[in-house]
Amino acid sequence: MTGKLRTADDESIHLALMLVCKDIITEVNELFLKRNAVTVSTGGPEPAHTGAPEASRYEHASLQIRRTKALVLLLNASAVSFTVKQAMDLFPDTGKQLFRLLTGKRLCKRRRSCLARRSYWYGPMSGHSELLEILFQNAQSMSVLGSSEDVATYSKYHEYCMNEKHILTTLSTPWEIPPDAQFRAMDCVADEPLRVQPRYMRSYSPVARFGSVMQKISGAARNNIRTVILEDLYGSVASPECHSRGLIPLCKDHPQLRIERRANVQDAVLQGYYNRVRGQKRTRIVKALLIRVMTRWIEEAMTLELARMPPGAFELIFVGELKAIATTLKIVKEAAVWHLAFQRHFQDGIVRQANGCPNTGIDPVAAVLARHLPGILRGT
Repeated sequence: MTGKLRTADDESIHLALMLVCKDIITEVNELFLKRNAVTVSTGGPEPAHTGAPEASRYEHASLQIRRTKALVLLLNASAVSFTVKQAMDLFPDTGKQLFRLLTGKRLCKRRRSCLARRSYWYGPMSGHSELLEILFQNAQSMSVLGSSEDVATYSKYHEYCMNEKHILTTLSTPWEIPPDAQFRAMDCVADEPLRVQPRYMRSYSPVARFGSVMQKISGAARNNIRTVILEDLYGSVASPECHSRGLIPLCKDHPQLRIERRANVQDAVLQGYYNRVRGQKRTRIVKALLIRVMTRWIEEAMTLELARMPPGAFELIFVGELKAIATTLKIVKEAAVWHLAFQRHFQDGIVRQANGCPNTGIDPVAAVLARHLPGILRGT
């Protein structure tokens, strides 16, 4: 889920919602005051410590983390955008921790001055996995934060979320595998997509990452998963052997499971170094890289079909801007048609194939495209 920009009409609603969040945080603090016997204010001076200095300091830090987590839960459940500066104005003592939880960075002096000049906003679930969204929906259905008198429900939620520390861990390190306790809570959640991204930019495919994640999921939670989205942001594709060990047996055991590989051509090819190359050299490099990346994706889909993947269990989806997708399909179609023409003329003895075809302008990898592409892309 990504955040949405607020309009002028939503400004009053947004401010009112922030004030309600502040009141709920105050009520949550009162609950912790009764349980921990520690005095903490929503802003201002330090709390009055009771007991040993080390124990009181630890309780105060733990309470700050809990309050920050509760604020993150509220803002994510509210489905509105918010600025770090507004959060720091409302909650001066938790603004720094909130910023660190959401971005994984420390709020240094330079960043504080930037926040004073500019209005940085972070929407709900900005830059994090949809696993958190499932947890937030589960927490919202328990109605823990909506009632300040239901101490038993809040204690149950505190046991489940706060002591396990998986919300803090997942927010600060979104690429790590969540603990098993987090997936046990998904037993009651059905029809929610599980989104898996590569751990590193170009090192591993999301398929290999998905195999590690599935080992941590209990059997009941695994049966509730209906859709798995493999986000290919950098063109990483696993080998067919990885599929034979992972996806194919899993799809055979769970007929309701659907695997979607969402290939973002714009992020995989049209970003980074290739945008800095100019002229004919840039066009040639981009076309060659596009053909190689598309070949791997299409060859993977064909390999899965030949390896007895259940029909309809795997789907290749191209995402991104429509212009980038149209340009990519045009380049791939031209490469496939040129390769078919080259093979026909090569059989007739009209042209001669050199090693690697360096002077013909045809990539050898396009042979896979010519064999496996649908008829509409092959041309006439």
